[in-house]
Amino acid sequence: MNTSTSNSGSSLKAKALCLAIATALSGLASAAHADTLQDLKAQIDALQKKVGELEQKQRETDKKQAAATPANAVTGGVTKGSFRLPGSNTSVTLGGYVKLDAIYSSR
Repeated sequence: MNTSTSNSGSSLKAKALCLAIATALSGLASAAHADTLQDLKAQIDALQKKVGELEQKQRETDKKQAAATPANAVTGGVTKGSFRLPGSNTSVTLGGYVKLDAIYSSR
């Protein structure tokens, strides 16, 4: 009877030790997770601030360009190779190809 009591006692001690280690590790992981989460939130806030600044600069640049361009001038359009029709927000792109077939004979 003594051996079964000592076996269950050591088994109980092993389980308690495993529980203590698991609890300690989960506490560390939770603290690390909280720090990571705070760091990510700070990065998101900094990026949102930077995007806001860039959008403001873009609006200012657009206003300056609009003021510098006469109303009846043809300007570059929205897409590559297009132009904007004066007095509207319509962009036009012209495209296509030319095909030539030629036959030469020296009779």
